[in-house]
Amino acid sequence: SEAKSDLIEDMEELPSTVEDVVQLIAKAFHDRVIFTGRALADAKKCKLRDPNMAWKCLRSMATVLYKLHFEGELPFREIVTRYQDSTPFELAVTESETTRRNKKLSSQRKAFYKGKERDFSSHVKYGNSPGNCLRIHYCADPEGKALVVERCVDHLDLMSTN
Repeated sequence: SEAKSDLIEDMEELPSTVEDVVQLIAKAFHDRVIFTGRALADAKKCKLRDPNMAWKCLRSMATVLYKLHFEGELPFREIVTRYQDSTPFELAVTESETTRRNKKLSSQRKAFYKGKERDFSSHVKYGNSPGNCLRIHYCADPEGKALVVERCVDHLDLMSTN
């Protein structure tokens, strides 16, 4: 499409930060992946050293995960299995029981989108060590047929880290 061709033409260099990657994904897959203001702010602070890994992760969400969510009537556990089988990333449907029970922590995973409070506990995971870690918290918006990304962080607080 012409828009995609313009996007490539306007790119003077490959993305070199997580923030650059997020902005590119937001343009290239604008109809599939929507980043909230909080996700965009998170991306600026993200310490992942390898922007290519952020690209692989977010691109897999815009392609593989998007199709799993919107091109079949799959239960979430089936989406998890298929996504993990076809990408190097992990998909967590929710957080641990202890994190969910903690009001402060569970509120970090909720946000308003299109006037409704939504749960952004589901997240795609990569890595565990500082500088080599990414968590993309999202929800699937059935009305807008898009994945809405609310957090793009190294890690949100957990009970185990508090």
